[in-house]
Amino acid sequence: MFAPLAELPEANEALPTLFGVEGAEEFRKLGDREVFVRLMANLEKNVPGFGEAVRNLEMTVVGQVPEGKELMHVVYRSDTAVDKLTVTSTEVLTLRRTPQGWRALLTANIEGLAEQLLSSVGAAVQED
Repeated sequence: MFAPLAELPEANEALPTLFGVEGAEEFRKLGDREVFVRLMANLEKNVPGFGEAVRNLEMTVVGQVPEGKELMHVVYRSDTAVDKLTVTSTEVLTLRRTPQGWRALLTANIEGLAEQLLSSVGAAVQED
């Protein structure tokens, strides 16, 4: 999901902040799990309130709707709190059956995350 990020001209400024790597070549060597772990650790370090929001996150499955034998739509509610602010949302996550088990499909929100992170980090780097 974040692989295209490494190829953008602004990536050299953003990759160290988001993933702790010094360039696209080093980023490409990371496995998917390592990319996720590094991203979460760096977001917690660099985004005020992010770690608290994740630690306070509670998710409740409301229901599921099968679509054939290969897809499942899971409706869930998430609640989190940062300081005195409580945020509740209801979302749908679509899963696809694979030989390795059920895997989540990317949503439009998740697909846009890399671009948002890059523009945010790029703006922050320019301010320094």
